[in-house]
Amino acid sequence: MSRLFSSAVESTPLPHECDLSRDYESVDGGFPHRPPSNILRVDPHEKGYLVTISDKPARPWKLLIEDPLTLIQIEREGWDLQAGTLILNLVRNGLPFLVLYPSCQRRGTFHKTRGPVVRPEGKHPTRADYLAFLLDVADFFKSHAHARTAALCAGGILWRIAVDVLPLPTEGEVVCPFHPQACTEYTVNGQRYWSPKLTLEEEEEVIVGVNKWAGKHAKESTRCGG
Repeated sequence: MSRLFSSAVESTPLPHECDLSRDYESVDGGFPHRPPSNILRVDPHEKGYLVTISDKPARPWKLLIEDPLTLIQIEREGWDLQAGTLILNLVRNGLPFLVLYPSCQRRGTFHKTRGPVVRPEGKHPTRADYLAFLLDVADFFKSHAHARTAALCAGGILWRIAVDVLPLPTEGEVVCPFHPQACTEYTVNGQRYWSPKLTLEEEEEVIVGVNKWAGKHAKESTRCGG
């Protein structure tokens, strides 16, 4: 246990005898310790662990989880027993993960964000500006669904703001196709997948409430959402 803890804290490879180590070979390829009732398959990946739901109805998408401690929490909380609640539990608890969807939106125009609001020089944010920021972020997420999903899956301050300004999403709102310009493409065993991402630095700036002033190149260090 001490070696597992040290490996997690220091971000070094897990001990080979650990059932979440990339060098560990599972007998049945299933989720550790949960046969036969578990509904997850976990496979090592260069960026972490690929999680596939093996329960019916079939789900063609996968999850990519980097932190092995997230997998341990999934097991200990029993989230590996009910397919329909896995995504919601990950989002509710702010645990980072990526959704790998086997298709993307091939039609329609991708609309980029205009970036943070530029304020008149010398005008500093007020409480009213903060409340307006919350409404602006909610509207931004409604019109840029890929950004909302990317924020919810990212954990940290991006996740915190996303769950504060809008109700928790359904699985279908998180796991769905997005425009290819709003995704990172992955290839797994010859199959292409797409994962929603924040496409520009300006999108993250809008979410965390960066302030810019007219006539200045530098960004204000304080952020409405920070």
